Amino acid sequence: MCWNGCSDAVGRTWPATDYPVDMASHRATAPERAPRFWTFAGIGVVVMPVFWCWYGLAQLEAETEQGKALAAGTTMAGTAFWMGGVPLILAHIVGAAMLLPLGWEIWRGRGIAFGALAVAVASAVGIGVGELVFDGQLFEVGLHRYDASLGSSGGGLDVTNR
Repeated sequence: MCWNGCSDAVGRTWPATDYPVDMASHRATAPERAPRFWTFAGIGVVVMPVFWCWYGLAQLEAETEQGKALAAGTTMAGTAFWMGGVPLILAHIVGAAMLLPLGWEIWRGRGIAFGALAVAVASAVGIGVGELVFDGQLFEVGLHRYDASLGSSGGGLDVTNR
């Protein structure tokens, strides 16, 4: 650091600065990067409920369209996974990919735990919002419910003996 004028080993000098300068690091210090971590974690708490509700909507779509699909000689199996499950998984991966390295830079080992916890909390909030939106049925909607309703009522199409 250089306060009152600086010189190097050869004797060259240069003027002093009004503030301490650490030439080895131009990056922000850990306390200066912590708000960025918490900002991304907060964004995750807002974004994750959207993805959980999207997952529920994909499951509901597969369930409600299964009758038409069966009448057309096909099925909606796999649609909910690709339309809702994959985006949900990717949202978790993106959240972890952002928060785990950032947590490591700021707090080292504890930062990894903070990053994982932030993703888990955001996901738990998302599940809670999804349960509210789907009236406590977020994990009940889907083809299994449609198939169960056919089996219990005795109605529906028999697509096994075609």
